[in-house]
Amino acid sequence: MSAGSRNEFLEGEIARLERELAQARAALVQATATADPPTEPPASLEAQMGEPLLRMLINAMPDIVCFKDGDGRWLEANDFDLALFELAGVDYRGKTDAELADYSPFYRDAFLTCGDTDEACWRGGVLHRGDEHIPRPDGSVQIFDVIKLPLFHPDGRRKGLLVIGRDITERRQLEARENHAAKMEAVGQLAGGVAHDFNNILTAILGLASGLARELPEGATQEDAATIHEAARRANRLTQQLLDFARARPRERTVIDVNETVEEVALFAAHTLGAKVVVTTDLASGPAAILGDADQLHQVLLNLCINARDAMPGGGRITLRTERRTLGPADVEARGVLQPGEHVVVTVSDTGSGIPAALRSRIFEPFFTTKDRGRGTGMGLAVAYREVERQKGHIRVTDAPGGGAAFELYFPVAT
Repeated sequence: MSAGSRNEFLEGEIARLERELAQARAALVQATATADPPTEPPASLEAQMGEPLLRMLINAMPDIVCFKDGDGRWLEANDFDLALFELAGVDYRGKTDAELADYSPFYRDAFLTCGDTDEACWRGGVLHRGDEHIPRPDGSVQIFDVIKLPLFHPDGRRKGLLVIGRDITERRQLEARENHAAKMEAVGQLAGGVAHDFNNILTAILGLASGLARELPEGATQEDAATIHEAARRANRLTQQLLDFARARPRERTVIDVNETVEEVALFAAHTLGAKVVVTTDLASGPAAILGDADQLHQVLLNLCINARDAMPGGGRITLRTERRTLGPADVEARGVLQPGEHVVVTVSDTGSGIPAALRSRIFEPFFTTKDRGRGTGMGLAVAYREVERQKGHIRVTDAPGGGAAFELYFPVAT
């Protein structure tokens, strides 16, 4: 979505919310014009108005709509709001957010946050707008653009509060993906330029060090030349990773058998990762063909295996699994950048300590690493992310069954 289109969309949404806000505000003002803050749990606005018009209005809205009195007690809420907080059938009227938090432990933090922002809105005395995060039973979080309007009596006493919120989860996810893509592109261009120049310098160092090592007599000086050569070779590998990350054009894609590539990686990893690491496979029984670059897929999977090995210093098990999976619209929405349809899913899981949730949003960033100084460049997962995207796929990290981390790679099935 272009910046212009996004601005037009946001302006339209704001205008729509303002119209709805004006309608609801007029209804609330009419209902409370002659009433002081109640000392008993208040009657519904429907009863006060003597007609179901307000109820019909707010229930027709696919948004949060809630009215509260001057003490923060709920007067009325629409069906969407009640379903969101699982309050259908609950006698919520006359209760504050703190009281509802005690009633519903799962939504406790969300209710308490709502109460805090209500108080801030009243103290500010003006319309308040901001994002609020509501947890879902499936472990996800919905993000709402919430508008709160405080109402006051002529003498300054609090009269009520109108709350309207729209689900903007998808919009925020799209913005996050766009920001991440822009950041990766900028870093890639910078890294590519630096790596290209640095690689030219390393080529000269490698050539001279190699020549010195051959010409010098055996001894400490020759060993020093060999050490220089090895250090330059390691630096050269890093520059190659940077150049791979920054490469603007993907390689030619052909139909490849993912099962075959996974078997090759598993065999190679079993011989190179050490005796303390057991490498197993669990391959799809049917075809697992995708359009891609076999060499690059091999490198991505090997990088993931090496990361898994490093996460298990005492040893453990790495499992490479393939399967065909049909993704529906709900699956695509949860994962972000895929299209509905048949996919080949490759999972690399380990029995290590796993990846903390707080770090998962950063693990694919260039140069980000949790390894000790000198043990990691922070480019392995960044290159993996870039290569999977170039092959029209998607990569994400989850918790492995029984502990550890699991990297899932999704690729559209070749047709």
